[in-house]
Amino acid sequence: MANSYNSTQAYKIARHFQYKNGVNVESITSAKTLLYSDSMFQIINSGGAGANDINLPSPKNGAFFAITAVAASTQNLVVKDHDGATITTLASSGEGCIVVCDGDDWYGVIKG
Repeated sequence: MANSYNSTQAYKIARHFQYKNGVNVESITSAKTLLYSDSMFQIINSGGAGANDINLPSPKNGAFFAITAVAASTQNLVVKDHDGATITTLASSGEGCIVVCDGDDWYGVIKG
């Protein structure tokens, strides 16, 4: 009988892991609301005169997004939770963050 997976064993992936449509590179000139169908990796050039906000979707336990601001822009990229509260602000090109969700709230865990 073949071994079956149980919760005490490590899950092993034999090859590299690749997300389908895993990276989104985009220029925005206004607010963008992320959906769970969007890429988890967002590379954003914010260039509009208005608010350049990244609005996160409603909470879902274990969800995360990695967001990076690129290009020389005079506009900050403001990452906000589902209720519009600011989690973090990306103020310069190359600055990025990882945001995670516990099912109730979004948290910024890494910024640099």
